[in-house]
Amino acid sequence: MLKRCPACKAKYTGKSLCHRCGLELSKLTDILRQADIHLALARFAYLKNDFPEMLFHAQRALSLRRTPVTLQVMACAAMLNQKFEKALALQQELQSLEQKTL
Repeated sequence: MLKRCPACKAKYTGKSLCHRCGLELSKLTDILRQADIHLALARFAYLKNDFPEMLFHAQRALSLRRTPVTLQVMACAAMLNQKFEKALALQQELQSLEQKTL
């Protein structure tokens, strides 16, 4: 979830406004919450072997929040739906991110 204000980097206190700069944070936290929900639904669809549903929710999660985890789940969903070029592109993006963090 949100750890810091994206504008001033103040520690997130769980309130709808940043205590330092006053930035409205509730819409951002709603987006992050929706991304988490879609990620969980993608994983649940995988357990049900419903790969088209997994792809739908993985795409939504990735569009709302681009993280290594959402990239991995989306790459897996793409592979399971025989979208191999998309899976490869996502895997390459993930590897690029990992190299930047080293």
